[in-house]
Amino acid sequence: MIQDGFPLMGILVAREIGCRTGLALSFSLVLLLIADLDRPTGGMVRADQSAMNNLLEKLQQSE
Repeated sequence: MIQDGFPLMGILVAREIGCRTGLALSFSLVLLLIADLDRPTGGMVRADQSAMNNLLEKLQQSE
């Protein structure tokens, strides 16, 4: 026989697990972003440099 509180308890447990997983993923993402910013040749810096190079090429071609 299924008790009345059983489905609600399952939802609460699933919600708690989801919150913990979400927090862990958010924390990991923040650590990865900080590590990427600490490196001078990080992915973000390289993307900015390539965008700047493309802009300079377009400006030189328009002259």
